[in-house]
Amino acid sequence: MLRSFLKFSVLFLLILSVGACAQETKTIRLGIAPIDNKAKVPIDQRLQRDRYLHEFRPNKKRKEGVAIEAVLLDGKTRLEIEREAKEQNCDYILYTTVVDLGLQYAFHPAPEYGRHGVAAAGSRCDAIVDFQLYRRGDPEPFVSSSLKGSENALQDETVSRVLDQIVSRVRRELTGRN
Repeated sequence: MLRSFLKFSVLFLLILSVGACAQETKTIRLGIAPIDNKAKVPIDQRLQRDRYLHEFRPNKKRKEGVAIEAVLLDGKTRLEIEREAKEQNCDYILYTTVVDLGLQYAFHPAPEYGRHGVAAAGSRCDAIVDFQLYRRGDPEPFVSSSLKGSENALQDETVSRVLDQIVSRVRRELTGRN
């Protein structure tokens, strides 16, 4: 009888300790709207959205209790994006607008290219990117901000660096971590 009681007690404590250690992970589905490029300089929008997918991929090393799962949305209007987000069970929608890209090329003379030369190392790009994070169904953004970046690089690399800042900000907002 005492032996059964001890076995039951040990088993109960093991189950209790495993339950206490297991942290339940909440998954937030984040819809990524198409990137709106209002700058006069072209960017590879597919590359940038793929970067979002990669950066919002759940990181197994983090033990934050919240996983963010990114879902690409393809709607052309806000209404289409909202409808698609609902169909995909997204909790939030991230809208991104490239507002301005200022390119400053460093040229070096290259007679074979005529008097214009070619873009050389030292070219610089300044980017301004706005983002709004909406809870699906809410008319007002949960978070809205404008971020700037400047790189000794061309436009896609500079925009990617600013998107990294957006990913960090959105991740902090959604996970409640500072």
